[in-house]
Amino acid sequence: MNHSFDIDIACLYGINEAVLLNNIAFWVDKNKANKYNCFEGRYWTFNSAKAYSELFPYMSDRTIQRVLKHLVDEGLIMTGNFSDDPRNRTNYYTLTDFGKEVLADWRVALRQNVVMDYDKLSQSILNKNTDSTDINNTDINTLSAPVISAEEARKSEMFNQFWSAYPKKVDKKGCEKKFIKIPDLEQIFPDIMTALEMQKRSKQWNEENGKYIPHPSTWINQERWNNVNEVEEKQMAIEEVAKDNLDGFMV
Repeated sequence: MNHSFDIDIACLYGINEAVLLNNIAFWVDKNKANKYNCFEGRYWTFNSAKAYSELFPYMSDRTIQRVLKHLVDEGLIMTGNFSDDPRNRTNYYTLTDFGKEVLADWRVALRQNVVMDYDKLSQSILNKNTDSTDINNTDINTLSAPVISAEEARKSEMFNQFWSAYPKKVDKKGCEKKFIKIPDLEQIFPDIMTALEMQKRSKQWNEENGKYIPHPSTWINQERWNNVNEVEEKQMAIEEVAKDNLDGFMV
């Protein structure tokens, strides 16, 4: 059996989350094609954590439960119980509209850089045997969800490019806060990335397995991208000395 997942979604939410999200989406689509398990206008799939752990033997029952909860908390899936038997507590799962958008284009999650009240949206719904809240009766317009601007979204994507390229990963959240506050970020971003690539090739950064690479927050605070000329001059000086020594040796 082959299990697949989206690499970008795995980077955002975790590998196990990406695997389970993909599996749920597959069975929901299959049920939709077969007109099966349709409740309140949505198609669902069901499984217990134990059954999932048998399908995915590299995940324990506890891991499955944690991953499912994480997907719910992130607003990617929702749960329900549709059995007529009050003793049957089998959980049903389906993708939220946001989850569908993320699967279609993972960059939606980057642009979503807000925390919606998913506890209200993703609580266990439509339990025929309890008084649990029906998500379809929840007025999403009553939920406060700040909208980020296009500029903020672009800065977030630029940071992710920077973070992916930076060789030392320390304090991502703190680093992002500093990064997006860089004056004229959108104008100087190409210079930032060019300087970073040059410094990554410098002798200092490659000594002792990167021991002397500064923390990314330090690099940003000190505006190290402005040191690119200094790096170029040092590299040219080193190459000039090497050339002189070689010429002297050849004479």
